[in-house]
Amino acid sequence: MTNCFRILSLLLLLCTSCSSGNKLHVVLNDGFGVDEGDEVELNNVKIGTIDAIHFTKDYKICLTLTIDESVKIPADSKCFFLINVLEIEPGKSQRFLTEKDTLFAVQENNYPVNELIDKVSDFIDSSRPVRNQDTIIEQLNELNTEVHKLNEKIRPKGK
Repeated sequence: MTNCFRILSLLLLLCTSCSSGNKLHVVLNDGFGVDEGDEVELNNVKIGTIDAIHFTKDYKICLTLTIDESVKIPADSKCFFLINVLEIEPGKSQRFLTEKDTLFAVQENNYPVNELIDKVSDFIDSSRPVRNQDTIIEQLNELNTEVHKLNEKIRPKGK
C-alpha cells in the first residue's frame, strides 16, 4: 500500500511540474478573427497561445491563454488583437500577472479593414483606363498615406 501511495504521489508531482504554462484571460469587445490556437506575443515574440474562446455574462469575448511560465507580464500591460495574433504590450508595473488573472484589451479589432478595402478599390477603379505616370504616383502616395493612418489606428504610436 505504501508503494502504491508513493507511485501516485510521484505521478501527481510529475503531472504538476510538467504543466505547459500559466493560464491568463483576456476580455475583448469583438471576437472578429480570433481563433483557438492563435499566437500570443510580447514585443513580437511568441510567448503563448489562445486555448479557448467563450462569452462572458455580458456577451464580451473571453480568451483563455496559456503563457510560457518563464515570462512575467507586468500587471499594467495592454493588449490588442491583430490578425491571428494577440499582442501584449508590457507595462512598467513591478507587480506581475498571476495564474488566472484577466487583462482587458484596450484596443482590439478597431482596424477599419473595410476602409482599407474601399481605398484600394477606389485606387483600382480610378486607374482604369491608365492615366499618366504622375497621376498614378500621386494616387499611390495618397493610398500609402491612408495605409499609414489606418496602421496608427491599429497600433499605438511608438510600436
